[in-house]
Amino acid sequence: MEFILIIGFVIGIFVIAMKLGVRDEKQKDEIEKQNEDTYKVENHLQNNIVEKYDISPNVTVEWSYSVKNIEVKQKSDSPLQPFSADAWGGYRSPSGGYVNFGTYQVTGLNPKTNRKNKRKFEVLDEEKAIQMMIENGFEPPFDVSVLPSREPTEAQIDYALDLGIAVPEDACFLDVSALISRVTDDDEEVASEALAAKAHEYGLKFSRYHGRATILRLASDLTYEQRRELDKL
Repeated sequence: MEFILIIGFVIGIFVIAMKLGVRDEKQKDEIEKQNEDTYKVENHLQNNIVEKYDISPNVTVEWSYSVKNIEVKQKSDSPLQPFSADAWGGYRSPSGGYVNFGTYQVTGLNPKTNRKNKRKFEVLDEEKAIQMMIENGFEPPFDVSVLPSREPTEAQIDYALDLGIAVPEDACFLDVSALISRVTDDDEEVASEALAAKAHEYGLKFSRYHGRATILRLASDLTYEQRRELDKL
């Protein structure tokens, strides 16, 4: 009896193993078929792309670049010159330098606090400085003093010298900036007096050392008609 049970148990295990083996074989076949189908699809797509765009699937693209350091120096052998002050009707800044404005400090009465306050303006003259003070809500009496123009920085001077620029002793910050832009913008030619006069008339603040290109850039806030007029000069 026990022998029969053992034989039956062994047969049962054998049957189960056979079923599992068959199932594993079926799964293996399905996986292989899926892989084969995937390969066919990928190969079809690749062949279509190669044929459509006439490219080789084995193309290798290599990129290379080089950096060339171009030294910027003043081209003119002589010092860069400013345009004549006649373009501004002979105007000279009371603050110094070659700019078309002075730096004014104005003290006036603040009616809201009944105290005196100071304001600084970069304008043509003292009259314009007082006008600006009134427009800002201050009342007389006004006390006006002239401040010196901003001095150039050491970094500015060093950079200008590296470019080969001769910096005038009385040049202010804006003057040196203008000289540098003349070289870096390849705009060393003196701006025309006609352009300088019209830009001054339109209220632009600039230096007699500015070149044409920079003056036109400064005109970006003007009206279209004004910019067109300057561009003609």
